[in-house]
Amino acid sequence: GGPVRWPPRSPGLNLCDFYLWGHLKSFVYKRPVNIVHELRQRITNGFENIRENPEVLQRVRNSLERRLRACIHAEGGHFEH
Repeated sequence: GGPVRWPPRSPGLNLCDFYLWGHLKSFVYKRPVNIVHELRQRITNGFENIRENPEVLQRVRNSLERRLRACIHAEGGHFEH
């Protein structure tokens, strides 16, 4: 018995890994970035885009629910997503 160690960088239920970074990366790098100021502005705009589009957050919520159900079904073990 006792707690089971969670593997480092396990993306199964981590919103940042399974959604945020990929979405931001595709938003930020649609076109090449040549200066740091522009990169920062695109990152800021990417977060604003997420905040201003509730349908995006609804898709994330639905995906998280599916992953949570899969995790429960696998009794906390490995599951495909």
